Amino acid sequence: MESSEKFCQPCASLLEWLTTPFGHTQLLFGFIRQEVKGRFAGSVLGLFWSVLSPLSNILIYFFVFSVIFRIKMPQVETGTTSFTIYLLSGFLPWMAFAEGLGKATGCLLDNRAIISKVAFPVQVIPWSVVSVAFLLNGIGLLLFLLYLAVHGLAKGAWIMLPLQFAMLYGFTLGLAAFLAALTLFLRDLREMVGMGLQLWFYATPILYPLSMVPPRFVALVRLNPALPFIESFRQSILQGIYWSPSFTMSLLLGCLSLLAGGLCFMQLRSAFGDVV
Repeated sequence: MESSEKFCQPCASLLEWLTTPFGHTQLLFGFIRQEVKGRFAGSVLGLFWSVLSPLSNILIYFFVFSVIFRIKMPQVETGTTSFTIYLLSGFLPWMAFAEGLGKATGCLLDNRAIISKVAFPVQVIPWSVVSVAFLLNGIGLLLFLLYLAVHGLAKGAWIMLPLQFAMLYGFTLGLAAFLAALTLFLRDLREMVGMGLQLWFYATPILYPLSMVPPRFVALVRLNPALPFIESFRQSILQGIYWSPSFTMSLLLGCLSLLAGGLCFMQLRSAFGDVV
């Protein structure tokens, strides 16, 4: 009887984690609205910045790499000769991941007053922070796809992008929830994640194709869990590939991270009140 209870408790915690958007919809959207308003509070243009900011970045990258440096990519390998298009097809998904993970790592610390005084489903906090990061960065990705479509570069494989975005979301949310919980016990982790994301960015083939990596390091780069996500986005956006080994791997990693990270978060939740 005791063994069955021990087995059912993690299952119940995991189910509670996965059903958070459905069981606490009003609370979740309340945190999302608060997060969005907090980012643009006091600004004249308000939410318009969520469009203007990614649009300005796209124009800057286009001018620097296409007009000034005029870097060309091997089309057979990458699906485009434009370095700017190649860069943005991987950079924009990465930005959603990096911003979601970076901001969510300290989200419990930032809301410790609520956690210590009010009894509520604390798992809503990482869900809301990661959702806002993906929502705002998703606007940039949509603008980029619109640019490609206007120039006749649309692909049928783009219908897979919502699923790919969801897989990246699950991967980010699982990591973010786990790190947010650990940060309550190890406060230095917040700064460590910020530094780690910078190193992770350059270790991921975003600014360069995998073919440029020296052969002795290719196997090591292949172990990078962010690589399948970047590759699958690029394969769909630039090459029109519907399904690939990278797509399958990103699906597995997204589900595994969402489940494992969420379970760890829920198991540590009972100790939050002791450390805040």
